[in-house]
Amino acid sequence: MPSLILHDPEVRRVLDQGTVLVVRPVMPQPPEGSEIIGPEMYAPCHEDSDGELHDGKPIFGVYDSDGEWGTRCPFGAPGSTRWVRECWGELIDEFTTPQDRTITYRADGAAMWQPLGMASDYNPLDHDDPPKWRSATHMPRVVSRLTFKLLAVRAAAVQGITIDDIYNLGCPPISSDEDASELYEWAADLWDARYANRRDKQGNRPYAWDANPMVWMGNFEVVK
Repeated sequence: MPSLILHDPEVRRVLDQGTVLVVRPVMPQPPEGSEIIGPEMYAPCHEDSDGELHDGKPIFGVYDSDGEWGTRCPFGAPGSTRWVRECWGELIDEFTTPQDRTITYRADGAAMWQPLGMASDYNPLDHDDPPKWRSATHMPRVVSRLTFKLLAVRAAAVQGITIDDIYNLGCPPISSDEDASELYEWAADLWDARYANRRDKQGNRPYAWDANPMVWMGNFEVVK
């Protein structure tokens, strides 16, 4: 089963509601002005050494109407499952063995802990040497606590995100839903913190909020 990296607001949202919207940039971006088809199953063409085109293995993704560009959806097709990687840490001291190490997850907050295979009321704030957070990229499957199923996915411009979408991303409540600018500012700041400086293969930075890149929007629910 493939994995899916989640950020802290997304983890908190799914722990609270059981569902979450995960938004990631389409990579590579489609050619400017192209008509995009999908997401759906399609067979990308491959050119052989003689210049003849052949249908490749079917994939789930999007492609342009000219057949010059296409890309696979990283979430898979609806119904696909993914185990979740998130920022985590573990408490190890001179008295700790690998069998009774204590695992924590940053999205829970400092005082919420979960040992492997048992409940715990241990509070790291009472410890002189709290754990160092580890990247979600390096989370092993054995300490993952969440498994998701993809309910639906669409491809759209990031600025087309709705207020409901922003809350489904994990945005905390604001003073008034009538002031949508606060919600969009939260979404834009979160997006740019992750993707504004990311470069494509040509060295460009096409993923910033102001560039309004095409993104994957996947709705997931917890199955574990």
